[in-house]
Amino acid sequence: MNAYKNLISKSTFRILWRYREVRERFYLLNKKEIIVVYTMGKVGSTSIYFALKKKFGAKVLFVHRMYTKNINNFNIPFINNNLPIPRYQMAEFIHANLFNRKEVKIITLIREPMSRNISQFFQNFRAYNNGKSFEKISVDEAIHNFIHQYRHEIPENWIHQELLRRLNLQLSELNFCTEKKYSIITKDNFDLLIMRTDLTDTKKEKYLQLFTNTTIKIHRENTHQQKNYHQYYQDFYNKIVIPESIIHQVFDAPYLVAFFTIQEIQMFKKRWLEKLIQ
Repeated sequence: MNAYKNLISKSTFRILWRYREVRERFYLLNKKEIIVVYTMGKVGSTSIYFALKKKFGAKVLFVHRMYTKNINNFNIPFINNNLPIPRYQMAEFIHANLFNRKEVKIITLIREPMSRNISQFFQNFRAYNNGKSFEKISVDEAIHNFIHQYRHEIPENWIHQELLRRLNLQLSELNFCTEKKYSIITKDNFDLLIMRTDLTDTKKEKYLQLFTNTTIKIHRENTHQQKNYHQYYQDFYNKIVIPESIIHQVFDAPYLVAFFTIQEIQMFKKRWLEKLIQ
């Protein structure tokens, strides 16, 4: 009976997902105004997307990657472990048609990169752990795989190979306010809102309202505390000691100074470096 219920649930989900995609494709081809949550994964974007979706419906699109090369690179660990490949047909459709619109509003979120990388490692756990779920692998082995198999340059690459490239922007044009942790810029036919993930929901709602001229309410979605691997995640986070070379690779990336103060970046590095001497 449970297996039957799960089958029905998955089938219903697929039908609803396809219906959503059809509506969004129609809107993208036929309407002038579009809102796109265009951001790397594991930065708190799901709650923003659903808050906007509740207000604007099919007008709101959600995409992590638009370029085929980046999509293919992301899919490599899934292919290597014979896992289902994430769907990206909608992403390529958005890429081809987005800037045919007269007005485009784009929302991007930025998060401290090491914590973001760990969160994405868990989001796609089997892809980075030889096809095994967390129930079948020790925390120590998962830590080893994160250090040696995960692509730690993903956040930096996303900024340069997706956001800046797709919007034809230079890092200096973002004019990001590290004190208020957000910026809004206008170029050509699009407006871009960038927010830091560590803003309170109240602040995010304020900036979203300023950006869309509509009251937006955020409800928490997709947090790891709601997932059944919560204790495993905490054990991993508390136990992991990341090599100094990777810490410097992640936190010395030049793009970070556009979104964080030097003091914040040093604090991030210190927190991870201190674990090396504990």
